Amino acid sequence: MASAEVVLPVPALDRPVLADEFTASGYRLRPGTWWGLRPLAVGIVCGALLFYVADAIGPFSILLAGVTALYTATGIKWLRSSGAERRATTELLSTTAWRPARVEVLSTRKRRCVVEVVTEEQTFCLALVMYPAHRAVLRRSGRAWVVGPDCKGIAAVRIEGSFEAWPARLVAGRPEPMPVSARETADPTVQWAGIVRQGIVRLVIPLLAPLVAFGLVLDRLGHVDLPLDLVGAAAALVVGAAMLWPHRRLPAQWRLRGLLDVGEWTRATATVDRCTPNRVGVRDAVVTARLPEGGTVTLALAQVGMDLPNTVTATGALWIKGAPRPGGRVAVGFPGYPMVTVARVLGPA
Repeated sequence: MASAEVVLPVPALDRPVLADEFTASGYRLRPGTWWGLRPLAVGIVCGALLFYVADAIGPFSILLAGVTALYTATGIKWLRSSGAERRATTELLSTTAWRPARVEVLSTRKRRCVVEVVTEEQTFCLALVMYPAHRAVLRRSGRAWVVGPDCKGIAAVRIEGSFEAWPARLVAGRPEPMPVSARETADPTVQWAGIVRQGIVRLVIPLLAPLVAFGLVLDRLGHVDLPLDLVGAAAALVVGAAMLWPHRRLPAQWRLRGLLDVGEWTRATATVDRCTPNRVGVRDAVVTARLPEGGTVTLALAQVGMDLPNTVTATGALWIKGAPRPGGRVAVGFPGYPMVTVARVLGPA
């Protein structure tokens, strides 16, 4: 399925960025100053634990001290910088319209990349953070829409197939272009399925880490007290579960990669009947799709990014891969873009 067959909306150029309801809704859900309290809390807990058990755990105290310093510094840095930067970004997006630009990805490092932006007025370089799947879209299209940079170097970028205003920073000079790896040009839809799997694997760490740390401390202390051990293990599980709770629907997406290998993409007209957002995207959504052969099915989407249901609403279309049988699972989204997820077929509408 060629991405050229998928027609997606482009931003309006005659109004401020946040006048777009879809961009504004995603921006409101972006982590604010409160997010810095999470690593700060972890740092405080690790610091308290270090205070009580440093002598008993010996060399492990160095590792625990490093973890304490890392989380505390991350939390403090976020709390100090995010408030002012978010206010400046909000002002920029509230008063400035997108302008079209030609874009070239110059260098990448994990999720960070530096792009050269060429508008009618000027040429400059921006640093921004995005997934490789989104960078692949940027490389393929060679175009984007930008606002800024302002006097502080704050800017934002919107790429093809997304309503998101990706935060960016002005970069001095132009770095030398790096060789382009095969991953950077791979199908963004397939890439996104792999990124989702990686995210599911990473979710296990918050649950296991407290248990492992608790076990190491007990082992070094030589302390065995069954009631106390059970209380500690339960507390560790509660901490891990609290961190996992917002992502509880994500494991259902593990099957996405396999579903992309089955069947052909079929375009259906669609409407979003319900969409419940949360801080990590959309908690759940219900979509009614009218198939080309005339049938109508109801699809349940869980833990998906805001772009997918917003694009369905804006275009009135959705692409389905696989046979939508009641009770079964199919891949839905927009082929050629990192907007794809697993949907459960609830049945005929």
